[in-house]
Amino acid sequence: MMLKYVFASLLTLTLCGCFSFGIDTSDLAAVNEQYAKKQSPLRLVIDDKNTDNASIRIVESWAGTPSKTAMDRLHQSLIFKKIYDKCGYDESAWLETRVIQHDEFHWEEVWVFKDQASFRDDKRSGFVVVASFNEYTNHMQSMINGDCHTAKGPVYVFDT
Repeated sequence: MMLKYVFASLLTLTLCGCFSFGIDTSDLAAVNEQYAKKQSPLRLVIDDKNTDNASIRIVESWAGTPSKTAMDRLHQSLIFKKIYDKCGYDESAWLETRVIQHDEFHWEEVWVFKDQASFRDDKRSGFVVVASFNEYTNHMQSMINGDCHTAKGPVYVFDT
C-alpha cells in the first residue's frame, strides 16, 4: 500500500516541476492533499533537521499536531480493541495523539504506537482514527486506517 503513496508522490512532484524548478510549498500541499484523501497517517514535509545548506530534503512525517484525543475513555477502548484486533498493539504501546481535525461532531486523529516491527527508523507505526458522532441517533461511528507496520517513507533531496 505504501508503494502507491511513493509512486503518487513521485508522479505528483514530477508533474509539478519540482525536479527542474525547485521546491514550491504549494506542490507539497497538493501531494499532502492526496495523502489526506487516502487517509494516510503521514504527510510530506521539508526536513528541518537537515544541516546541509546546499540541499533541501523532503521526508514523511506524522500528520497533525501533537495534542490530546477528543474521545472519551469508552470510545478510546473501542478504538484500542480495533487496533489490537488488526495489529496486536495494546494501549501500553500508544505514544501520542496528533490532531488532524477536531470539529464538534467529527474527529480525525493520528495515533502513533511503539512498534519494533515498523520499517521506519524511529520504530513507530501510526493509524488515522476517524470518529463521527450523530447527534440525532446518539451514535458514534469510528474507523481506523493505516498499515500495521508503517513502511519507511521516501526521502527526496533537491539541490538549492
